[in-house]
Parts: sequence; C-alpha cells; structure tokens
Amino acid sequence: MKTLLIIVAIILFPSISFANNIQTDSTGAFGVGYALEGLQLELITQRTVTQSIHFTFASNLLWDGSLGEKKTKQLWNYGQEIAGSGEGFYLFDLGYGYKINPNVRLTTELSFCWEYQYTNYIDKRFKAGGYHMIDDTEFKLGVGATTSYCINNDYEIYAGYNSIKKFNAGIRFSF
Repeated sequence: MKTLLIIVAIILFPSISFANNIQTDSTGAFGVGYALEGLQLELITQRTVTQSIHFTFASNLLWDGSLGEKKTKQLWNYGQEIAGSGEGFYLFDLGYGYKINPNVRLTTELSFCWEYQYTNYIDKRFKAGGYHMIDDTEFKLGVGATTSYCINNDYEIYAGYNSIKKFNAGIRFSF
C-alpha cells in the first residue's frame, strides 16, 4: 500500500504541477466516486475555460476481503487451511475533458489497471486471524468516457462507462 501511494505521488503531483503552470484560467477540482466495486478518487486541473486534464485512481483496497498480511511464500509452519479467496485492483486513468456548453463536460480516459487474485489462509498468529497470498496478477489497458453536469460553480456530478471499470459515477468539488 505504501509503495502504491508513493507511485501515485510520483506520477500525479509533477503532472498536476506542470499542468498548473500552463493554465490560463486557474481552477481545479477533486472528485470522489464509485467504480468497479471500489472507491474512485479524481484530481482535475483546468487548462482553459473549456479544457481540462483528469487524473483518477480507483481501488478496492479498503474492502477487498483479504486477511492480514500479504505473504509471497507459504512457509511450512504457516496455516494451510484456506479461508476463501477474492480479487482486488489498482486503476489509474489519464483523461481529457472538454466543456461542450457552460454546464456539460465530456471526458475521455485511458485506463491502466492491475488486477490480482488472492487466497486467504487461517493462522491465528497473524493479525485478522490469517494471511493472504497473491495467486495471479494481470495488467489491462482500457478506455472510457464520462459526461458531467455542473450544478453550480462548486459542484459537478458525473457518470460514465469504461471498458475496465464499467459504470462509474460520482461528484466533483471545485477549488
């Protein structure tokens, strides 16, 4: 999780700083939403009155169902009893938005997704009563589009479809 947050910071914040340096009408927004059974967080920088760049991170890390610590190797003295399995994901989007009128914005996005499958094992020596091991990971590329409606200068609601996230929706707060 810490590594993931460092990667997000390294990728997003220099990009946002660069985008802010080339703005003509400086505004931005923060969005929160739901996508692919996970939380979606979004940062937006407004380049001009009609154009914007979108950076999105989505994941189900907080509730993917994995037990305790992630282990890469199952040692002989670890618990061997399987307690279920599941899936998780990390997803990053890079998008471009264009306001087609004062209240409506269309956005296209390119998605980079890492999906993983895990197995939970019971072992009372670990926090949460067990541990999990990653069984398989897969990288996917996807595309999508969203439409948003500006309620007022501070709030915008959006909904869209993406080849990986499927349906996604949320609200954006301007700053």
